[in-house]
Amino acid sequence: MRKNKFSLLPFSLRAALGRAAANLSPADRDELSASHAGKTAKKLLVHFARVSQECFVFSHRGVPCAVGGVTKEGCIWMFTTPALNTCPKAFLHVARKWLQKKFLFYPELFNWVDENHHAARRLITHLGGVFTGEYKRLSGRKFLFFILRRQPMGGIIQTGRHYASTAAQSLKEYKRNQQHFMQLADRAKQAMSQTQQAHALQTGYLFRSAVEKNRLLQEAAREENSQLQNNLAHAGIDGSSVSAQLLLEKNKLAAQKAQEKITQEVASKISEENTKTAQALEALRAQQGQARAKANRKSTIWKITKQLFSLFK
Repeated sequence: MRKNKFSLLPFSLRAALGRAAANLSPADRDELSASHAGKTAKKLLVHFARVSQECFVFSHRGVPCAVGGVTKEGCIWMFTTPALNTCPKAFLHVARKWLQKKFLFYPELFNWVDENHHAARRLITHLGGVFTGEYKRLSGRKFLFFILRRQPMGGIIQTGRHYASTAAQSLKEYKRNQQHFMQLADRAKQAMSQTQQAHALQTGYLFRSAVEKNRLLQEAAREENSQLQNNLAHAGIDGSSVSAQLLLEKNKLAAQKAQEKITQEVASKISEENTKTAQALEALRAQQGQARAKANRKSTIWKITKQLFSLFK
């Protein structure tokens, strides 16, 4: 499944906390200094993470843009880095989706924000937050109390549409994967057929070549015997004599050995071709089996997902 370049990563490593703490935006750093005087940003983020029910790092192209989380009581916290300026719209989009999921478990989320932190106040407003008018002072700074409330029907409908859209995309993806693996299986089947045809052609060629070579050898042997008999006759040697018969028999044996050599060479080549073809067919059968198995798994998942999705139409 294709991933958005703006990703939501699990917040589990202390290194991620330290990286974000070392590069907090000036407004967030001032807010932390006022609300928790005398403590470092890294220690505070680690503490916030430990007391939270769930924490996340919002990152863009591998660079932390914001860290945040929610405590068991519903206290939401979030701090940003300058990298957030490179993707404000994407961050707002992901933050809204994240809040929709949190609202399935929390009726409302709350916290305090520095009155002078205008970027944070704008973000709270964009996310549907409400400032109750309650405030408190910490280190001479005024902190405003805000609440993010779950919308009774709108949030449910919006969340339902999101999951329906995700399910529809998953169905399409599984269907495409199934078709892809079925195509791979068909290609393997075609390759097997082509391999068998090529083997038959090669074997036929070897047999025809052997027959032709044997024919040429026989003709050459006959011509040589005829020439030998003519030479014996010119020399006045009787063809039925022992010496003449020995010469003719020697030529005959030489021709037979040549034929046997050709037969052995052809048999060896055919055996080699049979071995190569068998190995190729075995590999193609394995590829076909793997592709069909993957296609069947994708088909099963696709059918189950389709049935589940039909329940929510």
